[in-house]
Amino acid sequence: MVEAAKAAAMNPNDEQCQLALQQTTEDLRQAANNATSENMKAKLMDKLQDNAKLATAASTQLLAAANGAERCNGNPSSQDALMSQCKLLGDAISKLVSAVSSYNKNPADDSEQLNLVQCSQQ
Repeated sequence: MVEAAKAAAMNPNDEQCQLALQQTTEDLRQAANNATSENMKAKLMDKLQDNAKLATAASTQLLAAANGAERCNGNPSSQDALMSQCKLLGDAISKLVSAVSSYNKNPADDSEQLNLVQCSQQ
């Protein structure tokens, strides 16, 4: 870019020099954007992973509390409904734990990132 800027400064009326400067400036801008977006993506994926771990821990506590409520719950139909919801939550937790584990093994893999995002949305 420096060479293109020098050439454009020496030949201000030369259209080719001006175009070369413009192209090198655009290339530099694009490289900076790519570097910034990759860094931001990595930070966001790390935050997602941390929050997935927190959600897993909280959900596990919720499941334990729901299972403990069985002996105090006098309504069998509400307990059955609660247990069916707990099963769904347990399935979602196991998928999320698996996604976090797979992501930890290969954080640069786009498919592992996508899997973590999708499992986190459930």
